[in-house]
Amino acid sequence: MKSKLFLLLSFGTVSFMVFGLVNAQARESFKLRIERGRLARADLESESQHEFYLSERRSLLRTKIPSLDFPNKFDSFEDLLSRVNTQSTDYRNRGLHCQFLNKVRDDLVSEKEIELLEWLTDHGRICIASDISGDSSSQAGWSTEMHQFLWKSKWIRKYGANLSLSELVRETVPNMTFETMDIGTWPDVPFDATYGSMSQKDFEFVSNFPPLQTIIKLFDDFDFEKVGQTGLESLDQYTRQHVGHVPDVFFNGTKIWLSPSIGPADAVDTMVHEVGHIALDINRSNFTKSNEQIIYSKDRVLDETVAESFSLTVLRPLQDRYPEIEFSKVLKLSGLGQLKPTDPHFAGASSVHSLFASSDDSPRYLRELLKAKSIEEFLEHHRLRQIVRIGEEDTAEIAF
Repeated sequence: MKSKLFLLLSFGTVSFMVFGLVNAQARESFKLRIERGRLARADLESESQHEFYLSERRSLLRTKIPSLDFPNKFDSFEDLLSRVNTQSTDYRNRGLHCQFLNKVRDDLVSEKEIELLEWLTDHGRICIASDISGDSSSQAGWSTEMHQFLWKSKWIRKYGANLSLSELVRETVPNMTFETMDIGTWPDVPFDATYGSMSQKDFEFVSNFPPLQTIIKLFDDFDFEKVGQTGLESLDQYTRQHVGHVPDVFFNGTKIWLSPSIGPADAVDTMVHEVGHIALDINRSNFTKSNEQIIYSKDRVLDETVAESFSLTVLRPLQDRYPEIEFSKVLKLSGLGQLKPTDPHFAGASSVHSLFASSDDSPRYLRELLKAKSIEEFLEHHRLRQIVRIGEEDTAEIAF
């Protein structure tokens, strides 16, 4: 959430051949190697401190939202997802979103935005996508409109002013170089989100390699419903197997995609989390060339450490007024700590917990983290305990 929220499968090591992309006059051949590094685990003391913090947040959320379905233990990932997947038959947290949207309605000042929210919620009768009668596409359309509303509308009161979520992000982390961001739908997944972005440095790099540029153009209008339909058998296989990672590598733009099952309160943290990924990406050079090989390299542990720290830092001022928006994050990290502590979301958040949990300096730490070459470098600089890398490298290759 690449984040992705609850995306728990790694690439493995897979090789593919892509044919028919090279101009007959282009004699250069090369491979694209995608590297996402090894998994890691935070040291036990950092994990324990983080888990204690999460326990405190769980207790606080139950106090502020008495109807909340939030157990202390999870039996499986399915058990975890049932608490946030608003389209699940077992979902019992609808009231969380109704409560949140009522507060948003109270805090809006623009009559136009109030009217839009009243229309989206049918005057309080619709709180989640499954409240919409009709097929899945109607529910997906409603979710996308609601997510866009929460990103653009000025429902956040801070220091006597009303801000949009987009404006709050820029106020907390100034000098981000992308001006606009689109929000789309990732259908047919229970609860997940992803993003696509490409820095100017990477765009200039890609422009020097026509075959790679051709692939990038295939994803100009990235649509999850059409993924695996590029007409190129090997590329189709790659996109189907690694669908959540595809826009990250190949999408030339700035966009996030959320599954329709993400309710309004949960969407706030999810969107800011994905923007954290973009903020890390947008000033970096992920593509490099070595001999006959192009390498796309991004460490998933650093990536998720940034995204978790980004959303925590940006949204901290809203926690008192809107405890509902913290639920999905606390649930996700609590569950991952129990079920898969090597997941990059939990390992990364645990490793920097002592800096970001309650510090007024977290915006400064976040700016430093966005510039860090590696999570190990950042931890060493702040004299924090190092993560321990485990498992194999997460790689894939495409040969041109």
